[in-house]
Amino acid sequence: MQNFKADLVIYLAGADPYLDDRFGRLALTKKGLAERDRLVFQSCLKAGLPTAVTMAGGYAHNVQDAVDIHFQTVLSAVDFQKSFGSPLK
Repeated sequence: MQNFKADLVIYLAGADPYLDDRFGRLALTKKGLAERDRLVFQSCLKAGLPTAVTMAGGYAHNVQDAVDIHFQTVLSAVDFQKSFGSPLK
């Protein structure tokens, strides 16, 4: 990110890498997707970059799985926001 002199990160937090997604092919678990979110947010925080998050994908056979994945991303984003030090707007 620093090589590109970025001012902002736009994170497209897709749920389609989930192992039971009908279209994704990465076969990540919910825990794996939560770790992905943590790594992205940690990298953004380390770089001092504000981050906009959008939800994407989510074609699991069980709709609740997609909801759980997106909700976990939101919780991770809130934790990241607290670490970043500026209030949510």
